[in-house]
Amino acid sequence: MTHETYEYTLTTAKGFLLMVICGLITVWAAYMAMTHNGSLDLGAVTFGPQGATFAYGVLGLVTGWVTFDEVRNWMRPSEQKAPIVLDNEAISAPAQPDNPAVLRLTYKGISDIKTRSVSGTRVIEIRHMDGNLTISGSALGSREAFDSLLQSLQARVALTRGYRY
Repeated sequence: MTHETYEYTLTTAKGFLLMVICGLITVWAAYMAMTHNGSLDLGAVTFGPQGATFAYGVLGLVTGWVTFDEVRNWMRPSEQKAPIVLDNEAISAPAQPDNPAVLRLTYKGISDIKTRSVSGTRVIEIRHMDGNLTISGSALGSREAFDSLLQSLQARVALTRGYRY
């Protein structure tokens, strides 16, 4: 069998959208923390002037951290790319689509391969004696790449087991 390689990365558009939304929330929260003139009422919970300043500050810090992290990832997208490689003995894939640390699972140790849909995104779930791996279809980039990876993986596992998957 030949080696097959599939690009696996989060799309820049999703990271960019998250960056913009969190950036806007950060600016709004900072503005509110500096200029509000009263309490903050969240239905069942009411904060006084100091509590409201603290709540806006915490919201601004959290969304600011997410914005900073997304800007960093967006500026260095090569760090988010890690290919999925199918070779003669194993699949090598990132443990998570945004973490380039590679997990290598032998075909012999794979006990089950399932597909399912999570929030409209197709995923491949691989059960292995050394751990589980989930591959997101949105991180593969195209439906064709997802289908090709799934078929090739199933065929390689079946050949290792000596039967058709």
